[in-house]
Amino acid sequence: VMTDNRDSQNIPSERNLNFYNSMIGAIGKDNIVNMNLLPRDRIEALASLPSDIADFVGRQAQQATLSAWLQKVNTPGRTAPVVISISGMAGVGKSQLAVRVLHRSKDLFPDGQVYLNLRGTDQEPMSPTQALLEVLRDGFGLEEKEISLDQRGRETQYRTLMAQKRVV
Repeated sequence: VMTDNRDSQNIPSERNLNFYNSMIGAIGKDNIVNMNLLPRDRIEALASLPSDIADFVGRQAQQATLSAWLQKVNTPGRTAPVVISISGMAGVGKSQLAVRVLHRSKDLFPDGQVYLNLRGTDQEPMSPTQALLEVLRDGFGLEEKEISLDQRGRETQYRTLMAQKRVV
């Protein structure tokens, strides 16, 4: 728990202004901490999955396998994420299969679902730094000026925002 020494105008101490600004970018105009900018207050649930399609057919066995793996998030005491990889050549429906299963598993991830096209088949796939920028900006609603410029800083921001959340 962080405590703060405030003056008579209810302005946070310099120490806490620096903390809020460096860790979670919650400084508004005139150096006032905007509590609405704090990540847990700002984010209700992430929801960037593309729409499911009505005419998806087949792949029942793969859907059942993926669904069973996703159920592992309910394992008591589990602290590590469930990691699943779907592989195959371009255009065979890997992404749509994942989207279909995730739409049917939303209840397992009450804090949200994030979709990001890494452009793996493009001549220039998305870099990790760009991927984090897009998740922080488009998924979490941060403004670019609030997002760290380097990879390590973005990783820290992402982990801070994701702490204690169940997101896929």
